[in-house]
Amino acid sequence: MLRDGDGEDLPHDPKYHISISGTQQREMLSTDAEIPPSSAVPSVAILRELLCEPAIGRPTFYIIDYRQISDTHIVLDAPDADQRISDFKRTIADINALDPAPDVIVHTGDIVHNGRADEYARAVAILKKAQAPVYVLAGNKDDRANLRAAFAADGYLAANSDFIEYAIEDYLWG
Repeated sequence: MLRDGDGEDLPHDPKYHISISGTQQREMLSTDAEIPPSSAVPSVAILRELLCEPAIGRPTFYIIDYRQISDTHIVLDAPDADQRISDFKRTIADINALDPAPDVIVHTGDIVHNGRADEYARAVAILKKAQAPVYVLAGNKDDRANLRAAFAADGYLAANSDFIEYAIEDYLWG
């Protein structure tokens, strides 16, 4: 279920949302069989074109099954602090329950609301419960130094840069 920034459920609109399991994606890419037509599922040819791009002169056929989390705005001293933390915990639990499990989780910013070290400590504790590797990006509410310090043990954030940018080059594919 998708929720907006106010915690309201977003309506599912098949015109804009495609839901295909990782197993279905792998089957579509590994065989020439067509999947029965459906208005919500694009053709196998289109999926192959989107998901299989050449890399450095050789074809690659890897599908990265990832989940994105954004704008959790963890805060410890607001009236809705407990609800935000509960929603974040539930999100991680829901991702952990997926079958097949995702290859990676990416949190794309605004992990915490005030950029405080104690807020990051709470967020890190929640993210540590994720079964898939987690990578984070900074949002406008994130304090770069505190974010970097909180996630330093993960080893992918440069300790000496005000700009947070990195490439994941050593990920082992399933």
